[in-house]
Amino acid sequence: GSWRAHMEIRDWLALDWPATYLQVMLDAMRELVKELPVQLVLKVHPAERLQATAKPSPWMERWLPELNRQPYPIGLIASGWTQPWMLAPCDAVVCIESNVGVESLLLDRPVITMRFPEIPLDQSAWLFGEDDPVLAVASRGELTDALFQVLNNRAFRDELAVSRPASQRKFNHLHDGHATERVAAL
Repeated sequence: GSWRAHMEIRDWLALDWPATYLQVMLDAMRELVKELPVQLVLKVHPAERLQATAKPSPWMERWLPELNRQPYPIGLIASGWTQPWMLAPCDAVVCIESNVGVESLLLDRPVITMRFPEIPLDQSAWLFGEDDPVLAVASRGELTDALFQVLNNRAFRDELAVSRPASQRKFNHLHDGHATERVAAL
């Protein structure tokens, strides 16, 4: 099958942010396609999904022409909230400190989060810590390198997978039946 990557577009952050992130993702994929058979699957943020009318959303009007010019296959999911069936076939998931990244960790998928210095996201907003097996990248070059390693280096993928169970427990609390107690204790 094809290698796949996933990215959630978060247009609600600020108008220039998603454009920057999406352009970086498209540039990284253009580099990867020279070395690997890749397919990009974009999940449009629920706020930008297709409207009930036949009229495309502003996101679609802005980006569809650019997406159609890419030299690799692109799948576009505009169906609302993320479902496990969307993430399960992905070989890597790229997000911006998103719950999609947490869901991907729970599905045992490698996760890359974009933290670009020119787009200040307060560290208190970071979902993933240094102990999580999530690759934090700060540039297009780092994103390209991280994707290449995750998609093309079995030993690297295996190393990430070894530490994934600890993060899965951290985010999922082992389904121990005590979630209500923890919430009540807050």
